[in-house]
Amino acid sequence: MNDNAPAIACSDLCKSFAIGGGVQQVLQGAHLQVAKGEAVMISGASGSGKTTFLHLLGGLDKPQRGEVEIGGEKLSSLPPSRLSKLRNRKLGFVFQFHLLLPEFTAAENAAMPLLIRGEDKQQSLNRARELLAELDLQSCADKRPAMLSGGERQRVAVARALSGGAECVLADEPTGNLDRKNADAVFDMLLSQCRMRGMSLITATHDWRLLARADRCLELKEGKLWHRENPAQV
Repeated sequence: MNDNAPAIACSDLCKSFAIGGGVQQVLQGAHLQVAKGEAVMISGASGSGKTTFLHLLGGLDKPQRGEVEIGGEKLSSLPPSRLSKLRNRKLGFVFQFHLLLPEFTAAENAAMPLLIRGEDKQQSLNRARELLAELDLQSCADKRPAMLSGGERQRVAVARALSGGAECVLADEPTGNLDRKNADAVFDMLLSQCRMRGMSLITATHDWRLLARADRCLELKEGKLWHRENPAQV
């Protein structure tokens, strides 16, 4: 690992999909470097490729050309087992839909990265409960997702993204399925927790109010990332 490397970086990312007998080029040479502790917001029209881009950054999909590096390690050079381990330890994910496991409690869901890692179950659950308390969810720790509100479920998803001590959190429209009040509360918690822990945060969003909270704003357009003015600075 290179301690001086960006938390996450990519160069010349290209990705296309076969659709209706044709080919849709989604990414056409996207470049990005995100420093440790930096909060970057990525906007773009629906269908512009924001989700695809985050999936490539997180090693959930492979580019047809280009490279992704996490902490200086090139993902293309890693065997599947090593890639899974790196993703578990270095990255946290928050999706538009919480994707909690319905048969597990909030504490168990939040502890999942640690449990998958093979760490002690009780210590992992204790860590998850501490995080849930920080997110004002201490009363929800033993409840299953079906018993939680939409905002509570998404905060549990935030706790899950943070519990493994990730260096970078990838958030794909993390508030897109919430009303305004819950959206503001969830994103405030996500951003403040990442800043407090020195984690990088890359958020794909169409919400201009979230863009104003960023250290840097980018727009995904015509397959490439373009700098855009931060609304808070205009």
